[in-house]
Amino acid sequence: MGLILNNVVGLRTIPFMKHIFLICVTIMILSLPKMLTAQSHCYVDYKAKRSDGGALRLHYGVMKLSSGDCSNKSRRRSVVSQRIAVGGWSLLTVMSAFDESGLQQRRDNVGQYFLKY
Repeated sequence: MGLILNNVVGLRTIPFMKHIFLICVTIMILSLPKMLTAQSHCYVDYKAKRSDGGALRLHYGVMKLSSGDCSNKSRRRSVVSQRIAVGGWSLLTVMSAFDESGLQQRRDNVGQYFLKY
């Protein structure tokens, strides 16, 4: 019982911990706008098909999407499907979403459908 009553050092650390906590919260609040605007868009790669009088045509493409369309898989699929439908294509699958760092490695495989839609 003597240890609990004489624990003065432990009581001094509580205000110090509050300051550390407030500093961390302040840093997070100040960096929030930067985090929200850091990714203003993303890219997706997809596969699509089109039937022209019995002949089945396939293509692989890369498309740029706005940040609002990036976070949700069903939203990405819907946007890609709508855009390629203009060219008569039907979406088979959205393969992945990625940032600019993945863009260059896909460029050679895409051909004419690189950022077309």
